Amino acid sequence: MNIRYIKGQIKGRIKKYWEISVLFFREFYYNNRVNLVFIAKKYFKKGKVKVSISDSRINDYAKDLVTIGILTKNRLDLIRPCLNSILENPSGGKHEAEILIGDTGSGEEKVWNFYKDICEKYKNVKIVKFKKYYFSRNYNELFGRYASGQYLIFLNNDTIVKGNWIDSLTDPLRDKKIGIVGGKLLNADGTIQHAGIVFDENGNSVNSYHGMPKNLREADFKATVPGVTFACAAVRRDIFFRFWINEEYKEEVQDTDFCLRLLESGFTILYNPEVEIYHFECSSRDWRKGEKDRRLMKKQWGKKIIEFAGKKNQRIYLK
Repeated sequence: MNIRYIKGQIKGRIKKYWEISVLFFREFYYNNRVNLVFIAKKYFKKGKVKVSISDSRINDYAKDLVTIGILTKNRLDLIRPCLNSILENPSGGKHEAEILIGDTGSGEEKVWNFYKDICEKYKNVKIVKFKKYYFSRNYNELFGRYASGQYLIFLNNDTIVKGNWIDSLTDPLRDKKIGIVGGKLLNADGTIQHAGIVFDENGNSVNSYHGMPKNLREADFKATVPGVTFACAAVRRDIFFRFWINEEYKEEVQDTDFCLRLLESGFTILYNPEVEIYHFECSSRDWRKGEKDRRLMKKQWGKKIIEFAGKKNQRIYLK
């Protein structure tokens, strides 16, 4: 009998169950039944505890460091200008930034040559390889295993950032009541693509003021909203490690689900128009692939969505 092996197995089991117990206790404390169900689905499978990433990573970060996470595959025409815009528009001095590029299976040599050149030139840029694209799982691993930042920024590869976007996204998160911050996204023609997410009378999530002029007065004020898009959004590290991204959603609406779970826990979703970026939406993926996720969203959140859709003021402007 190998006593050392047995001790190791016992120690491993205790560690796993301790970590899952901490997660459950935290959600009981906050009376968050929705996230309890989410945690159960994430960590329990066929009667076995699945804890892939230690909860201790929550406090393992560099203060005031911002981690920017981008998923991409091939499409050098998108990732190069996106990355260049980030490097040309750093923080105003409050934050350092690290950039994690999650490559989901690029097969083009020119892309890997670009990665090599950019990593040699900029030490804060790192490449993380994934076998395939799976938004939720990719980001859970990208941020869960590799991010060192106190603040985490989701950013699409088909975006162009400008100005003091990093500070404008992360500064509001110093208020512990705010769970996530999103900005104003513009179409290529300069019209508004996203100014926060609301729900229409049919229960569909829609981008506020879509297609309106970018200087529309109503879109130029900070506001609390039901949701913001992961195309450009920032969260604190502790929020991410508490809520994660729901891996039941493979293609889209992960951001809406994430925001709804934050709202259920008493957090505020903030739209900040001081963050203004260009987003060439759906340049890198097939929009139709998300239909299954949209149906699942209505199944899981139907009552909550109907509740929001019935409100006259889903959007509350801040002074």
